[in-house]
Amino acid sequence: MDGKRLKLISGLVSEATGLRIRPDDYPNLLKAASERARLSNISVEDYIDLIRSPLFDRKEKEALKALLSVPESFFFRDKGQFDLIRARILPEIVEKRRAERRLSLWSAGCSSGEEPYSLAILVREALPDYKSWDITILGTDIREDLLEKARKGLYGEWSFRTVEPEAKAAWFRRSGAYWEIDPSIREMVEFRKADLIGGDCPEGMDFILCRNVFIYYSKKAIAGMAGRLVSALAPGGYLFTGHGEFYGVKVEGLKTMTFPESVAYMKALPEEAFSVRPASGAPERAPARAAKLAQKGLNRSGAPPVAGGPGGTASRAEAAGPLILAASVYADAGELKKASECLLKALDADKFSLEPYFLLAQIAEESGDVEDAKRWLKKALYVNPSFVPAYLELASIYDNEGLIERAERMRESALSILSSMPPDAPIEHYEQTNAGELSGFLKKTAEGGRKK
Repeated sequence: MDGKRLKLISGLVSEATGLRIRPDDYPNLLKAASERARLSNISVEDYIDLIRSPLFDRKEKEALKALLSVPESFFFRDKGQFDLIRARILPEIVEKRRAERRLSLWSAGCSSGEEPYSLAILVREALPDYKSWDITILGTDIREDLLEKARKGLYGEWSFRTVEPEAKAAWFRRSGAYWEIDPSIREMVEFRKADLIGGDCPEGMDFILCRNVFIYYSKKAIAGMAGRLVSALAPGGYLFTGHGEFYGVKVEGLKTMTFPESVAYMKALPEEAFSVRPASGAPERAPARAAKLAQKGLNRSGAPPVAGGPGGTASRAEAAGPLILAASVYADAGELKKASECLLKALDADKFSLEPYFLLAQIAEESGDVEDAKRWLKKALYVNPSFVPAYLELASIYDNEGLIERAERMRESALSILSSMPPDAPIEHYEQTNAGELSGFLKKTAEGGRKK
């Protein structure tokens, strides 16, 4: 089947399911469509017609999506996130719920169950008296075969690649060639088939873990699923995703919380009660704080430094800094117009400041102005030709526009820069990702493209 035909099929599947089908996914797409056609006793061409028709129902969509996703899970995946959950997030939730002694956690897209069982182990460690609590730990996935495996609680060595021997000995026991989860942990978790695109969602969740699910979907589909997750959270509840999975997607009702280990999202409380971190005195309203920061920057930029004069560069940066921070506060509050105004004033103060260009690109993309987003990203690269996030954002935009060769050139440029960096060097704007990891991902993507 030629590339044009596969592109047509990918468009139909993407429109029907919300999945994001890249060119390097075409071989798997053809394989999945062929398998579903075989099971339905029809030809691939007839299956394509089925996708176009009203007969392409929810059950068939779930079956096709299951074949197009590549599940991989293991216990305590992403050490930084689980360290944060263990040390800070879970104790905070437990303290908040101590009076009613109720706790609700959800692993959305749980695959074969390692993730919700990891959460159950953390709950047991945090609550020695867990039997006196009303605890709900829910694991959901669209694949019934994976859920059945999860219910059995039997795992091979590969699922334990980040588990300390002491934890493995405490919560698992040998069962032939496998390790079996402790029955008391297995009993804490309920597994259920569910699709984040549609169907019922639980309510009042204190914590949701939804990692490496959004990577398969378009930004439009991600926004819809994220909205359902926000609705499922209790006020003040936390959502964790895979790193960068909300990048370029506007999600209402969440506050971004940045910790050394990871980024988390909190469902906003009423503003007068919301506080990101403990502080002395009453929390200041975001727009008021932003206005003060903006005025601070404007005061400093009132008398521009003489070019080449002593401290000129520092003075420009000092003027731009509060304006950029004000823009971030406004953006978090959803006031994008005021955020843009602050960023433009920051560029008036310091036209060589990189951050305003990148933030203006993000705001433009969130507002649906792709051309403006590209313009700001290109200006960011003019200021700093080694700024990797700008190359990758441009690549994503070009992908969505069907400009595959341009997208590949952007990734090649990013890969060239990453290859010259120390492998453990952090990448700005990509939390918990270093140069080596990102370089490996881009190489794998490039290799997949060459195999087409």
